[in-house]
Amino acid sequence: MHYPPSAEERARWSKQQWRPDLLEAKLDVLPEEMVIRVPWNEFAQGRYKSRITAAKEVGFDAGHIVAEQAKVDAFHMTRMILPQDCRPQLPKGVAKVWALAAFPSLLAYREDQALASKPVLL
Repeated sequence: MHYPPSAEERARWSKQQWRPDLLEAKLDVLPEEMVIRVPWNEFAQGRYKSRITAAKEVGFDAGHIVAEQAKVDAFHMTRMILPQDCRPQLPKGVAKVWALAAFPSLLAYREDQALASKPVLL
């Protein structure tokens, strides 16, 4: 789960109405072994900006994805970056994790998983 690692980043999140206080309250409820905290630092933000820029440059499809990502699921790209580029060392005894931080609700997660599990017909 990504989080603001500094007071400055926390203030930026608050200004964007991303509710770091609510995130912190939810993280405090979860057992520590169930959450891998990843700082949303300059490196992660740089990867995010790089990916968004690349997506914007590849044409109509990417433009559509970027527009939908901002309109419907603002954390879509975050969900991709966390497991691919910002993987911390896994806790002892943990072999696999799933990045769920980017889903605004359990329903959104289930809908995404249903789409991902559908076979692709060529």
